[in-house]
Amino acid sequence: MKKNKFVVAGVVTAALVAGAGITYAAIPAADGTIHGCYSSGALGTGALFVIDDAATCPSGYTALNWDQTAPSGLQGYEVVTDSFVINGPDSAGTDTFTVNCPTGKVALGAGFKGDHVSSQVLTDGSGWEFDVQHPSVGSGGQYNSSGRITCATDG
Repeated sequence: MKKNKFVVAGVVTAALVAGAGITYAAIPAADGTIHGCYSSGALGTGALFVIDDAATCPSGYTALNWDQTAPSGLQGYEVVTDSFVINGPDSAGTDTFTVNCPTGKVALGAGFKGDHVSSQVLTDGSGWEFDVQHPSVGSGGQYNSSGRITCATDG
């Protein structure tokens, strides 16, 4: 008789484990949404717990859902290089040179080959502006430099 008790206990344990596995599989939901409930009242301010997508929040709790598939890390990383050329004749001076990211991307950083006095990201983040100090360029001469920026998807 004792042997049967162990067999029954084993079957019950296996059923509980299997049932827990089925419940776990529903979090997150098939579309990647994680459903939860939180309390901002007397039940415990800030209390938060995750629920199955088929469940509802108990009285006194508010539903809170978030997306498990949100982007993580850098998205759409790209390096963009552009040249700045002055053809002579031209006197020495400072000119502004801009390198732009592709549409939908923002500039994260920049580098410049040549002489420049300052640089900064554009106000809207879409590119980088370089103030280039160049020497006098004689007739038929040329001054070459280039700017390189790192761009990524915003959001």
